[in-house]
Amino acid sequence: MKNKKAQELSTLFFVLFVILIMLVIFSGMWISYRNGLSNQVTSTSNYNVSNFKPALNITQVNGFPLYPNHDLTPGDVLTDDDSVVCVSGYTGGVRNVPESERKAIFALYHVSYPPVSGAYELDHFIPLELGGSNEPGNLWPEAADPIPGFHEKDLVENYLHKQVCAHNISLRDAQVMITNDWVAVYRQCCIKE
Repeated sequence: MKNKKAQELSTLFFVLFVILIMLVIFSGMWISYRNGLSNQVTSTSNYNVSNFKPALNITQVNGFPLYPNHDLTPGDVLTDDDSVVCVSGYTGGVRNVPESERKAIFALYHVSYPPVSGAYELDHFIPLELGGSNEPGNLWPEAADPIPGFHEKDLVENYLHKQVCAHNISLRDAQVMITNDWVAVYRQCCIKE
């Protein structure tokens, strides 16, 4: 009787040990998978977009940058949940950049503050409507001119938001598209020939 119970207990411990080993292995695989994602767009909570390389290698027009300085503004995400960003009024509830932070961002980019009316806007590199955050790492002063400027990037943001909410593309893909080469998206979606 004791041998049978000891054998059952031994079998139970063996099964539990195997389950524990499997959990450790799968946890390691999951962590590696998540770290692999983080190298593409990085972490899930306020992640930075780390591999910024415009596909067309056009980063300036007449000396004005089309993209922020990646060291200062790599991009930062508040959410990657499309069911959150597709709610009407979402951006109004999360938009919050204090005046002191606006001044600091403009100073960081050596742009006078306040700028001439209509010349610049404080842009969210990953827009709020695509899950971007209000963190300094997602903000930069974007010029209106030359074209394409912030007005044209706004068109891209609206287009990508509609695509995400229609489930034509994932929110993560839209975030990567806007940070990697929003100008290419603009040329595809918004220029009428």
